[in-house]
Amino acid sequence: MIVDWFPQASTAILEDISANVFSLNLSGTGLFHRLNRAGVVIDLTQLQQPPSIEPADSDSGLYEIVQSGRRQFFFTFEGFVEELKERLTDGGRVIHVIAIGTFDDANAILDADVVSVKLQS
Repeated sequence: MIVDWFPQASTAILEDISANVFSLNLSGTGLFHRLNRAGVVIDLTQLQQPPSIEPADSDSGLYEIVQSGRRQFFFTFEGFVEELKERLTDGGRVIHVIAIGTFDDANAILDADVVSVKLQS
């Protein structure tokens, strides 16, 4: 999954963010708002509900926040979303979200093994 916002958006991640899941607000997306599965491209803006990202395994994964030229890695989804919430509260704006995992079309949920969120201060 790759989604970008142009311009960067403080509301790209919906307020339902929790230790278990967060949803994307696709308003104001840029060129990329797609999921590619074995060569089949899904336009995420055509889904009935906003796509959500949750951890494939609550105990492990690779999660990253990139901001101001620095990368911070997390190995638990809970630690990742706690830091992400704090940075969004402090005025961070989302440039893009990239995630790798298994997508459930019926519920618009990506069970992610890897998530990267790039923020603009």
